[in-house]
Amino acid sequence: MVGGGHLLVVSAVDIARVAGVSEWVIGLTIVAAGTSLPEFATSLAAARAGRTGISAGNLVGSCIFNTLGVLGLAALIRPLTVSSVGVEGAAWLLGTTVVVVVLFYTEETLSRIEGGLLVALNAANWLWNLL
Repeated sequence: MVGGGHLLVVSAVDIARVAGVSEWVIGLTIVAAGTSLPEFATSLAAARAGRTGISAGNLVGSCIFNTLGVLGLAALIRPLTVSSVGVEGAAWLLGTTVVVVVLFYTEETLSRIEGGLLVALNAANWLWNLL
């Protein structure tokens, strides 16, 4: 899974660069999707097996690690300049996190409608960033 994800990301980035796609769009789409596929596959497998706690924990843990661990490590290596786009992204992440926490505590389950809401929020975020 890791090798396939790596090959997918590297190949897609190369093709996008040749096509003249900006680094921002490449990072927003190809790299983000490619690095999220292992977590997505794990969560899907856990949910299908009825292990929803593993599924939810994997996704939440992945987001926390990517935000704090990866971003923090990058800033330790080289200080990062935060642009207005980064602040908007962090605000969106905070807002969607609040939505997820509220949904987790409503009945301790996520319904299909709530899952659809989360997918719609993610799609809206991608569209907003692309436009």
